[in-house]
Amino acid sequence: MLLDQQPPYPEALRAFAASCTGEYADCYQEILSEAFTSHGLILNAKQLRELAGGGSQTTAQRTITAWRQDLSRKLAMRVRLGAQLPDDVLQAANGMMEALWMRARDGAAQEYAQERAQHEAVQADGAARLAETRVELQQAREELDQAKGLLISKDGQMREMRAEIAAANERLAQAARDFEQERRARSEQASQARAAQEALERALQEAEERTALLREDMARTQREAAQRFDRMLVEHREAVSSVQRSNDERLAEKEAQLKRLQSRLDAVSSEKLDLQMQVVRSTQQIEHMSQQAALLRAELDSVRAQLQASRDQVQITQAQLIEHLKAAKAQAQAESQAQAEAATTAEPEPATRAG
Repeated sequence: MLLDQQPPYPEALRAFAASCTGEYADCYQEILSEAFTSHGLILNAKQLRELAGGGSQTTAQRTITAWRQDLSRKLAMRVRLGAQLPDDVLQAANGMMEALWMRARDGAAQEYAQERAQHEAVQADGAARLAETRVELQQAREELDQAKGLLISKDGQMREMRAEIAAANERLAQAARDFEQERRARSEQASQARAAQEALERALQEAEERTALLREDMARTQREAAQRFDRMLVEHREAVSSVQRSNDERLAEKEAQLKRLQSRLDAVSSEKLDLQMQVVRSTQQIEHMSQQAALLRAELDSVRAQLQASRDQVQITQAQLIEHLKAAKAQAQAESQAQAEAATTAEPEPATRAG
């Protein structure tokens, strides 16, 4: 009986195959001999590998061929030794051998055809998968080239943004320096105003010494002028402090905005690194970065506009303070001249009365 299909093997044969140890070729030899002598079975290569639990198709087929050749030699030797047997017995033995050999050969040919068909199917499937893989690889290369181009353009945009932010920082620093110079100029103007006030007080004291009659009037005028000047000086200081606080707050707000812009720029840089690591999804992320860059550019334009508005406000405030100081100085000079004229016109009166 030839096991062309896959019937259940005898349990004794399975147990014998499981107990075989050593090389696969030796196990194959023992299993073939056991199946033929004890169970009357002739195994093919596939069945032999299943019983042995492994091994290669080539080793199994080579072992089967050697076993069959050895079996043929043994049968031929027995036939020669048993020549005294009747002719019908010898013919029956020869017919059985020929039938067994033909069935074994047909089983081997059928198994070879099946193995060859499976191998050709595997080769065709592998060729199709290789073609698909090549197409996907070409597409991936094209996408990678596009992503590289986009990254290069994005690097240029990032450099331009950094240059604009550096220029904005420089302009902000220049505005701070201008404000500091303006503050020092205002301080010098206040010192000059104090010096003018002291000179005015000395002039009033000299006028008191020249005439005793006008002392009370001059003292009252001096107190009033001092009070007005003090109020003007307080108002001036309050205005300067208010402008300075406003400018400080605006500068702090602009610095905070610049820090937020810098943090967003750092976030965009980190996203760029992520894009380099994830090239396959680079298109969507690059579009997102472009939107963020547009938002950053809009915010930077807004900051520039606010800085320009702050600078215009500072210039307007400076002009107002300068006009206010000029008016105060003119008023103080006018009052001083009026008091001097009053003192000049009042001095001859005692002489006239004495005459």
